[in-house]
Amino acid sequence: MVEASKILSDAKADAAKLSKQTGLPEKPAFEFRGDAREEADRRNFAYQDAIGAREGAAEAITDKVGSDVTDSVLQNTDGNNYKGVNK
Repeated sequence: MVEASKILSDAKADAAKLSKQTGLPEKPAFEFRGDAREEADRRNFAYQDAIGAREGAAEAITDKVGSDVTDSVLQNTDGNNYKGVNK
């Protein structure tokens, strides 16, 4: 998940790097928290879609081959807790 503070700090670092390269003052792409929050929401929405697709695929595979096959991948070693599809 991307946070607005990360967007702001990355934009500031990118602008500083570009300013150093060109010798001209550059403004960050995102200067205000509201703009950075909108950008973070946009990026996180795409990440949530990807995670949802992975979870759907994991469920479909489990339905096809059974949980005996997929539990070794989708559960922690104690067998009680399910891991997220990104782990």
